[in-house]
Amino acid sequence: MIPPFETAPEASFGTPAPKRMKPEGARHYFKELRFRQLRAFCQTAHTGSFSAAADELSISRPALWNQVRSLESEFNVQLIRLRGRRVELTDDGQLLFDLAAPVVEAFDAIVDLFAERHRKTPRTLAIATTASLLNNELRKPLDEFKKSHTDVCLRFVEGPSRECVRRLEAGVVDLAMFGYLGSETMPQRLHLIPMGRYPVILVHAKDNPLINVRRPDARVLAKQNLILPAPDTGARLLLDGFFSKAGVLGKLHIVIEAENAIQFANRRALSLGALLTTTSPMRLAELQSQSSKTGIVARALPSVGFEQIHCARRAGHSLSPAAMAFMKLVLDDAGSFSGQ
Repeated sequence: MIPPFETAPEASFGTPAPKRMKPEGARHYFKELRFRQLRAFCQTAHTGSFSAAADELSISRPALWNQVRSLESEFNVQLIRLRGRRVELTDDGQLLFDLAAPVVEAFDAIVDLFAERHRKTPRTLAIATTASLLNNELRKPLDEFKKSHTDVCLRFVEGPSRECVRRLEAGVVDLAMFGYLGSETMPQRLHLIPMGRYPVILVHAKDNPLINVRRPDARVLAKQNLILPAPDTGARLLLDGFFSKAGVLGKLHIVIEAENAIQFANRRALSLGALLTTTSPMRLAELQSQSSKTGIVARALPSVGFEQIHCARRAGHSLSPAAMAFMKLVLDDAGSFSGQ
């Protein structure tokens, strides 16, 4: 048995009762408490905080602390260590978490599954995503899902990537699909699954001098009037890094900044300047196929980079059968946009 945490503020919450001796080889069962302990441990690991986990489970911190301590006594290992006010899993703790989290998640899903089977609750599925994904990559999975799940009410919440993350973390939606560069801080409570990637594209009018530049670099582009994604978007962070590396970030001539910059891929807007953004390969192919009619040129700039696209869910939280079905359709179809 490991000693109590001397540094933990919760250590004063009470001393566990002495452990009775049991015959060698005998199992000690906590009965109804066993699952509560696993849930308490998993929630603590998700939130990284005893206080946050206790609040989410609507129990006191002393109760949660004792449940985690009981697990440590049961397995005779240290599962959690404290780093200031934060909780950190030990190697043994990570092992137990990997085993227990799917069990807790599956158990939590039983109530929802039972209600759905008896139609006691309306089946709804809320998804946060970007306008580009909603108008392009999600169209086919959406059509297939609607045919096979006629009794599910779908609700999409459109917004930039950071809003998708916020809504998923807050539990407003069941799933989120968005762009993520990997350099931004992502909440540990979210589980990300790669879907594909969006290329950086350059769009300009056919009479723009850029039409004669085969491979425009950062210095050439910095001399143009530019239409760019809004600051703090994933696409803008990617482009800012590209220009910063070339030492020309402070020399840009920006005429338009927009959350959904691809909306300016039209002849009128491009009379103001050239558009640089990330977009769906499907949208890029569409722009290129319409070039003769629209009088604009669209091309990918692979040397600038790609925006990685992910499907995300909250780790440790159960997904409804409808959510799992939609996520599977999306991921099965993800090979249609690699950005290459």
